[in-house]
Amino acid sequence: MLAHLEGSEGLGAIYPAMMNSIMALTQLGNGTQHPMLQQQIKHLDDLILEDEKGVRVQPCHSPVWDTAMTAYAIGSTQRVMSEPAQWALNRAADWLLDRQAKRRGDWAIRNPAIEPGGWYFEYANEFYPDTDDTAKVLLALEWASASDTQLQQEAETRP
Repeated sequence: MLAHLEGSEGLGAIYPAMMNSIMALTQLGNGTQHPMLQQQIKHLDDLILEDEKGVRVQPCHSPVWDTAMTAYAIGSTQRVMSEPAQWALNRAADWLLDRQAKRRGDWAIRNPAIEPGGWYFEYANEFYPDTDDTAKVLLALEWASASDTQLQQEAETRP
């Protein structure tokens, strides 16, 4: 569990797993001053929204998914791509390519011959790229051109 918490924004970066990791760390005898427990509590706190409407808890942050969905929507609905739209899509491509999972996660236990290369929905979670996020990023990249065209081509053609 500790290895999975490193380099992520909470276990799975989603509320249920994050809360379970906090309870597990507590049950394993870690006090409130333990650095890993404090880090996990902070990640959970980051999901809390408080404003004039009250307090709400988001289930997760989903910037990769949101960026891919937005880029796909912009690209697929433009008959003639405006310069600002193309600029935004190209920035999105650079940002998305920077978040491609490039290390082996738990999926590699059953698929050891497969090279890493998918995408996850949150800011950081290379252990758990998702097929739906990966598909949506690849669809978004159809409309965008990254500043590093070779990196984009490698990402799009990775087996």
